[in-house]
Amino acid sequence: MPRLAARPCTHHRADDAPPYFTIVIVGHVVVGLLLVVELAYRPPLWVHAAMWLPLTVLLALLLLPVIKGALVGLQWALLMHGFDPNAEEEKIESYDAFVGKDRDLTTRS
Repeated sequence: MPRLAARPCTHHRADDAPPYFTIVIVGHVVVGLLLVVELAYRPPLWVHAAMWLPLTVLLALLLLPVIKGALVGLQWALLMHGFDPNAEEEKIESYDAFVGKDRDLTTRS
């Protein structure tokens, strides 16, 4: 892919989904490999720590931007979160306006 085609996706909202999917994917890969190595070779704990901690950090750092790009691409394909040219501006109600309403959430009728 040419470098000119790459677009920054730092300003698009993906919220907590990229870290969540990264943790799920990296966790499944690392735990699966850890179990295979443990059952096959039974190395000492320091070997496990020396192998799996760097692998976990490396996989997480490599996968996080890819997963965020995939989720932002999905949002673009589905015209979500600012990608729809016909959508009205998203308005977020402020906390002060919510507190000022006549709602007593602590008591029930």
